[in-house]
Amino acid sequence: MRTATRNKKSARTAARKKSAKAPWGAAQLQEFKGLERRAATLGKSLTEADFDANGDPVNPAWSSLLRDFDAWAAKYGVKLSKKEHNHADGGDRTGAVPMIARGTCPGSFQTEPTYHTTLPNGMVLMEQTTCILKRRTLFGRCVYSCTDGIYSV
Repeated sequence: MRTATRNKKSARTAARKKSAKAPWGAAQLQEFKGLERRAATLGKSLTEADFDANGDPVNPAWSSLLRDFDAWAAKYGVKLSKKEHNHADGGDRTGAVPMIARGTCPGSFQTEPTYHTTLPNGMVLMEQTTCILKRRTLFGRCVYSCTDGIYSV
């Protein structure tokens, strides 16, 4: 009996460790911050003219940023998720976008950092979602490529 209980505890502990998120390394974080800065700078000047009739970006600088973001994710094994957000009324950034006339899609945005965990050495890990505009749909929906970053503070 004790062996079976011990094996179950070991399996649960291993599963927890496997699912635990680790902070990004210094090089990974530095490259990501560079991408964030580029997205913030380029995103301020995006207009409807920067997207074709299908909603795909035609602005060469923005297309390059998206390729670099995907390459960064592949290099570090970071999973990117696709999300749609409602920015038309300047409100909630978490809900799906209703079908509306062309609204404004910010080039990038971040959620507020949230507490993730405290490590035994006292380091606090925070988690924050960062999204970069991937495309606009025909109905003005803002489709983003997002990642959840883990930072130590």
